[in-house]
Amino acid sequence: ASTPSWRNYLFGSLGAGGRAVFALDVTNSGAMTASCVRWELSDAEDVDIGYMTTSVKVGVLANGRWVAIFGNGFSSTNGKAVLFVVDIEYAASSNAATRASAVTKLVLDSAGSNGLGGVTLIPDPVTGRTDLVYVGDLKGTLWKIKYNTGTNTFAVDAASSTGLFSA
Repeated sequence: ASTPSWRNYLFGSLGAGGRAVFALDVTNSGAMTASCVRWELSDAEDVDIGYMTTSVKVGVLANGRWVAIFGNGFSSTNGKAVLFVVDIEYAASSNAATRASAVTKLVLDSAGSNGLGGVTLIPDPVTGRTDLVYVGDLKGTLWKIKYNTGTNTFAVDAASSTGLFSA
């Protein structure tokens, strides 16, 4: 939105029916039109997108940016395990460069035949901002991802660089 205002967004995926995730502005749900589609990521633009059968989580980072966070699902074209962090406002921008900067990806396993499931966001106990993300992959590894406030990026926790454990 050009003027900052509170919006109500609905996030979803195509589940087992397709490889895409989307955001809809449902602030005025009685007047839904095509312009209510704020953004969409699909396997047509990104080979890391798979079939996502878990929900998209929303959090606020230490820098105040609202983000959608999700695992890439199963059966992506490249078979990697990838965490997506999408800046909700920037992804809806009409400026192509701003849209391109909205998506951050963290590859957790690039060996193939993998993907990430649902994520759990853990807020900082003092600020309430998203501080940690836990996510499991298709190979049975549980990952702990830490938000770095100095660089405004997510990275695998140094103490668990190969995952917390594997089932």
